[in-house]
Amino acid sequence: MVLSPREKSRMSGKVKRISTFALSALVLLGVSLFVATNKAAAAACTAPTADYGTATSTVKIDNATTYTVWSRLYAPDAANNSYLLEVDGANCYVVGDGGINSGAWSWVDYQNGTANSKISLNLTAGNHTIKMIGREAGVKLARVLLVSDASCTPVDNGDNCTVVQDTAAPVVTITNPAANATVSGTVNIAATATDNTAVTKVEFYVNGNLVATSTAAPYTYAWDTTKSANSSTGVTVKAYDAAGNIGSDAAQVTVNNVAPQDTQAPSVPASVTATANAYNKVTVKWNASTDNVGVKGYIVTRDNVTLGNVTTGTQFVDTTTLPLTAYNYQVVAYDAAGNNSAASTAAKVTTPSAPVTDTEAPSVPGGVAAVAAGSTQVNVSWAASTDNVGVKGYDVYRATGTGSAAKVATVSTTSYGDTNLKANTSYSYYITASDAAGNTSGKSAVVTAKTDATVKKGHGGVKGKVSYDKKQWWNRPVVVMEVNGHTRADVTDSKGNYHIGHLPEGNYSVKYMALGAHTQTATVKITAGKVTTQNITLR
Repeated sequence: MVLSPREKSRMSGKVKRISTFALSALVLLGVSLFVATNKAAAAACTAPTADYGTATSTVKIDNATTYTVWSRLYAPDAANNSYLLEVDGANCYVVGDGGINSGAWSWVDYQNGTANSKISLNLTAGNHTIKMIGREAGVKLARVLLVSDASCTPVDNGDNCTVVQDTAAPVVTITNPAANATVSGTVNIAATATDNTAVTKVEFYVNGNLVATSTAAPYTYAWDTTKSANSSTGVTVKAYDAAGNIGSDAAQVTVNNVAPQDTQAPSVPASVTATANAYNKVTVKWNASTDNVGVKGYIVTRDNVTLGNVTTGTQFVDTTTLPLTAYNYQVVAYDAAGNNSAASTAAKVTTPSAPVTDTEAPSVPGGVAAVAAGSTQVNVSWAASTDNVGVKGYDVYRATGTGSAAKVATVSTTSYGDTNLKANTSYSYYITASDAAGNTSGKSAVVTAKTDATVKKGHGGVKGKVSYDKKQWWNRPVVVMEVNGHTRADVTDSKGNYHIGHLPEGNYSVKYMALGAHTQTATVKITAGKVTTQNITLR
């Protein structure tokens, strides 16, 4: 089987020619090749005894359907009028083999010389292989068509049965927002989309997520940017046509929504009560506060010293009380923006006596330290003493130079800020601990500190991060410090950060507390005009 010079010129660059046989073109109607279901042909072709040439082509089928195979053949005479067609290496057909005019070109759609035995292929979407094998001398093959329209009969070179596929994608342009724009609130994403046939739908994507679909112009989507993070965000619009072609356009924008500032503090906790359940246990209860956004938690204080942070419920149990001791409890509510209510009315309670007579004195305070906090103050701190019942308080003794020591304060905490001192003067301190039964420990070690020579003006601050592996959203560490007789406190945020500002220059003892953790105390030096960083890990 050979090609005419005219057919050779028409097939140039389209198929591979092997020996003297070649295929000028494969023209697909609508889509491409499948697995043939003609059981009579379900076998690969057996190679002829004589080599009349072979050509192989790969055809891509887009839509699964049934195709009629038409071949344009030239038969030199009545004895030579067929060729072999093999599909996907497993289906062989003898195309023609009778009823063909000699010495002329004819369109043939049947096999084995039987006009009623049409060659029909039921093809799946995807690539298929067609192999054309020369079977008889002088037979020429100009064209093979896979025709999905069963009513179409090729004329001349068969262009009347061909369908030109739509491969042009729609053209899409995002008209709003502009690339690199900063957006907030509700933004109208708008786009234009055109196609050589028709646009069937337009899809809108934000950061790769499909958020809306439109089937008719104008193509728009109202994007609520408050539901997206404040960051660089990708906006993409895709348009589709009936042939499945997709066009797209993309723009990168910056989302920047500023949350409204909450400046309203919660209401003051009401109906605060304190009940002494035992000499060493007091239960504090109160009514829930209200807030314009939401109450985040409550700070419970005893005699103006912070005891704990309550983020679940409206109750706190104090297990650090002493026998026969009067206490005042107050509660402060706070919200997520850091707004604190005023302190509640104090709930007063006196604990009962201990069940046994206490004759054992507390242990001697250890770890005593004295640090000058400017020219008129010395901060003294120490480690807590222990007692068989409980330590009630600590007496602080001070001596100037080589003079005798005198008691200057009694405190229930483990630190004391000694104020109104003279500049450039040395002071010595020691501490004793006592319990509710009047038992007093021995004297601690004596420590000395010298006040600064001049008065320094200005304010500073302290900030840092409190690491706490048991922290939950409802249980955040509290940072507490005493400043000139006043308590300053801050509750860490969700990342453990805290900040206490507007502090006079000097050295301060700072307590770091959390429910379920050991309280830690650190000395922080505050410098005017600066913020000192102090990080703590609670365990």
